[in-house]
Amino acid sequence: MRASAELTPAAAADLGLQVGGAVWLSVKATDVSAYRR
Repeated sequence: MRASAELTPAAAADLGLQVGGAVWLSVKATDVSAYRR
């Protein structure tokens, strides 16, 4: 499964995220927006 999220550069740095790194994703249904590709 693939998912994407919008983060500010500061938030990504604070979380220690790096391109290609693995992450766990958890969302609340009320916070989800769907976009057609």
